[in-house]
Amino acid sequence: MMRGCLMPSVCNHPPRAPRITEVFWLPPSFSWTKCNTNGAALGCPGQAASAGVFRDNNAIFLGGFTVNLGINTDFHDELIGVIYAIEITFEKGWWNL
Repeated sequence: MMRGCLMPSVCNHPPRAPRITEVFWLPPSFSWTKCNTNGAALGCPGQAASAGVFRDNNAIFLGGFTVNLGINTDFHDELIGVIYAIEITFEKGWWNL
């Protein structure tokens, strides 16, 4: 029997704690709009979605979007998120992105 295991297929070792990485959001310059986008897929390819958040230089929330992409790849998810962000900024007249 392996040490720490009740049975060969059932171990009582707890999973490692996740590693926490501190990150900072930096606002854009005056009169600019910032969009942070992200895409994700469960598998590659897999169920996928993209999202984005728009903020001004005072960190004021200006808007956001989410889009379900069906079955897709990670690269495509990220790319579609950026394309949506560009289309929305054009529609809103936010010329400094």
